[in-house]
Amino acid sequence: MKTLYLLRHGAAAQRRPGEEDRDRVLADGGKDEMVRLGAKLKDLSVAPALILCSGARRARETLEAIQEHLESEAPAEFLDDLYLAPPDLLLRYVVETPEGAESLLIIAHNPGLHVLALGLSGSTSDLDALARLARHFPSGAFAELTFEVEDWAAAARGRGALRRLLLPSDL
Repeated sequence: MKTLYLLRHGAAAQRRPGEEDRDRVLADGGKDEMVRLGAKLKDLSVAPALILCSGARRARETLEAIQEHLESEAPAEFLDDLYLAPPDLLLRYVVETPEGAESLLIIAHNPGLHVLALGLSGSTSDLDALARLARHFPSGAFAELTFEVEDWAAAARGRGALRRLLLPSDL
């Protein structure tokens, strides 16, 4: 079984004049939400084997806020092409995950993450979580999907089971 964790970066501060969007920092409230999410992830024993993180500053700060709470010391790769990545590119990273990694955490952006989570969620998903996911995937949202497959290449659209959805309002 493979486990995919999807995390949309925390709430970002408004862009300052002359600042590029990818350089926006987390807002104070976004930092607080990510600290609370980190504590919840610790309670849930979330332990990714690999972390792929957008190179955007707010995504990197999101990882920094939760990393100490994860139940593993997974290596993190910072990828500039995860910034505003479309769902097909995100899916490519999922299916190309090394076989030895049983779990993967992707920290990125909408709309790609939201569309990917919906597309991967199949009929064995938690129906309440799926209904909530269909409504929105706000900043700071975390989704956990499992796949009854031997390798990541078989993790295709509609084959995953959405097991958990955490929104900042849940924390």
